[in-house]
Amino acid sequence: MTFRPGHDAERIRASVQKRGIQAIYHYTAVTNLPSILQMGALLSRAEMDARNINYVGHGWGRPGKEVELEDYVCCSFVPHWGMLRRETEPQAVFELAPKLIWREGTLFCPGNSASNEFDLEFLRDKNTVETFDEMFDNPFTGFPTPYQCEVLVNKRIGLAYLTAVHFQSAEHRDYGVTLIEDTVRDASLRQRLQPILPIRVGVTPRLYPRA
Repeated sequence: MTFRPGHDAERIRASVQKRGIQAIYHYTAVTNLPSILQMGALLSRAEMDARNINYVGHGWGRPGKEVELEDYVCCSFVPHWGMLRRETEPQAVFELAPKLIWREGTLFCPGNSASNEFDLEFLRDKNTVETFDEMFDNPFTGFPTPYQCEVLVNKRIGLAYLTAVHFQSAEHRDYGVTLIEDTVRDASLRQRLQPILPIRVGVTPRLYPRA
């Protein structure tokens, strides 16, 4: 997918750089890793449903919200510790390049998108540097207020934007690495993924809620 900057990309990029934001994050069940690698992308719910991909999804607040925001992949500046705490199976945190913030179609949510106060009608115009900056207390911090503020990326995030995959423990990392290695044994898939291999993985407890 060719990178297309949004209409306010230059100003947003300048703000991102001034704040020292070097990554955004998306979390997903470790068991989703094979299908993500096979598709070569993180896909929105609508994209996955259209391809009949089985996946372990997350709750999205009130009923119907998952349909309303089905075209977006939720990312954040800080992983959602509260939501991660509710997960019952191992989760992988994808570290992604910040240029997704100023990509065409990206929207900014000034809180947790699962909240009833944020619907698509409210979010539709949240794609300017002003609405980006409103997520932060001052012009220099890269930590949003509240920390649950989100970057909603339209449709798909190609793995070319992936910089690392993080895990909460060595056990979860080993499980994830096994799934990755088993998936890329397929020669044609390995060839397609060659530009991003080997995938950098790490055990990074600071990205997860404390036990």
